[in-house]
Amino acid sequence: MTYSLVVDMALNEMCWFLLLSGKQNLVYFSRTSFLGESGEGRFAVSLRIGKSDALGLTLNVGRNLATMRAEWRCLRSAVRIMLFSIVTLAVAGCGGGLDVGGYFKDDAPEAQQPQVPAVAAKVGLLLPLSAPGEVGQIGKAMKQAAELALFDAGQSGITLITKDTRGDAEGAKAAAQAALAEGAQLILGPLLSSEVTAVSPIAKARNIPVVAFSSVAGVAGNGTYLMSFLPQEEVANVIRHSSQAGVRKIAALIPNSNYGNAVQTALDEAAKAHGVNIVLAERYSRSEGAL
Repeated sequence: MTYSLVVDMALNEMCWFLLLSGKQNLVYFSRTSFLGESGEGRFAVSLRIGKSDALGLTLNVGRNLATMRAEWRCLRSAVRIMLFSIVTLAVAGCGGGLDVGGYFKDDAPEAQQPQVPAVAAKVGLLLPLSAPGEVGQIGKAMKQAAELALFDAGQSGITLITKDTRGDAEGAKAAAQAALAEGAQLILGPLLSSEVTAVSPIAKARNIPVVAFSSVAGVAGNGTYLMSFLPQEEVANVIRHSSQAGVRKIAALIPNSNYGNAVQTALDEAAKAHGVNIVLAERYSRSEGAL
């Protein structure tokens, strides 16, 4: 038997394209451009974090996606967007919104970039720096991306408080408490859904918003926002494009995690809707060499 397509839903395979979500508490990425639905491969989108006045900052992001920039560049840009979303929060979130779109255009001349207001703000960055395997590697890459984003920004007034979550709930709790003790006004992260669930009530008790990187939509809400890949949209795009290309048999590699469970559900629904047969859905752990 020959499989027509193998779709790898691993986290580190999804750092390319930005789409707007109109849903509460959700900002996410998608591969729509990669799947040939954006004409020449260039489009500008707006990202809105949350619906409240304090998190109502719209960021207009111009990205040239036709040249398929390296994953590191995408990661750095994504973290830069998240870092500067705190400007509205830091000035008490009066709700007017601030258009800083030109600042994020990678291809804009340096002299034309408007300056981000210097605001004294402390931002907690919670990442699984010492977690084993792929998760730890992602955490380290995101930390470097955040540091580079601050370097690019110059005198932004932002102080980054980076804490290691170790990739588990208890570590995330300790990291959040440590960041808040040092005066964090916003928490970026953590990465895993179990970590987000642990951190959310701690931040909520202090009225500190959380912009997490989990792809499990169920952990959003009540002061916790997501800026990440939503598997439902990702899978739907992949299956729709596959169906339109004449693919009728698909095999999927899906991680054993809450994220993987969401992928599996989305895959089943999308395949049924588009008449695609899932001949194999193989689950794997995130341990070294498992894939």
